[in-house]
Amino acid sequence: NTLELNAVAFSFQNSVPYFTIVINKFNEYTKQNNIDIHVTLNLYSTDNSTKYVNDYGSTIEFILSRGSTKYDIIFY
Repeated sequence: NTLELNAVAFSFQNSVPYFTIVINKFNEYTKQNNIDIHVTLNLYSTDNSTKYVNDYGSTIEFILSRGSTKYDIIFY
């Protein structure tokens, strides 16, 4: 059974952001080394969200304050 982790991040970049590169490299490494871990990145950007662009800090605070277990990794 593969351990599935969920990550969330925000980026102002329109090109491939750093978070995507890190997550992809991590997933490649775990696959090549038979480590049963996979990370799915939920990336908010100016391309896919206006709500989170304006107040990402408050969004993260809300997620943390309500004890959400939706995300295992939060990039801030």
